[in-house]
Amino acid sequence: MTDSTLEITALFSELAGNFTLVTGNSRLARVLGIQYGQWRVQQGESQWQTPNILPWEGWLDRLWQSAGLAGIEGADQAVPGNHQLISLWERTLRDDARARQLLSPESLAARLRDTRKLCIDWQLDMNHPAWQGEENENHAAFSHWNRAFEALCRREQWLAPEDRLALLTAAVRSGGLPRPAKLGLIGFDEYYPAQKALLDALQDAGVEIEHVSLQPANGGVTLWQSQDSRYELHDMTRWVRHWSEQEPGTSIAV
Repeated sequence: MTDSTLEITALFSELAGNFTLVTGNSRLARVLGIQYGQWRVQQGESQWQTPNILPWEGWLDRLWQSAGLAGIEGADQAVPGNHQLISLWERTLRDDARARQLLSPESLAARLRDTRKLCIDWQLDMNHPAWQGEENENHAAFSHWNRAFEALCRREQWLAPEDRLALLTAAVRSGGLPRPAKLGLIGFDEYYPAQKALLDALQDAGVEIEHVSLQPANGGVTLWQSQDSRYELHDMTRWVRHWSEQEPGTSIAV
């Protein structure tokens, strides 16, 4: 994976071509999408193709749809949405004798969902003996409920969202999954092992992958101390108005 630092206009020029940009979170994808639209307007255009700017989970959704259309084995399973996933965990707890000893077993559903996602993303060995040790009842309880959850998913043909990564990685390595020619990644502090496995498979398959950084904007910083929140708000609004009038095209961060 190569590193590249681009000006924002250079990045937008890439997006106008055959380039997919995957962001570390939904907010960054939304902000870049808005700025891209503003850039196209500045170019004098009135219409354009939606840029391929997607958050990681949105990009996985697109890959999963491609896997289904390509007939990849396992991609015909239903992937539950968030409410459906919580419901599956609640059913797992509701039908379990150990969970009935808890005051409110349903309140554990979201935590179990998040814990399992972390375990799968970081490729922890769920069959390791450490999960079974009774000296730590929390580990043992999670392992027990996770097995029950996976059994429920198998019976009803559900596939937990985090389990898609392993299937997609295998599909890329087998050559059965359509893939982009060039992929950019922005806003990631680190890549967890399941992410890295998929990206390595794409790179081995010939996809050009770049870790993109944006050149910092040139500008000044002003810091002041106010007497209270009312004065702070007053000073801030006057400061913003001053610079928006002095330099109408400037960007102001508060």
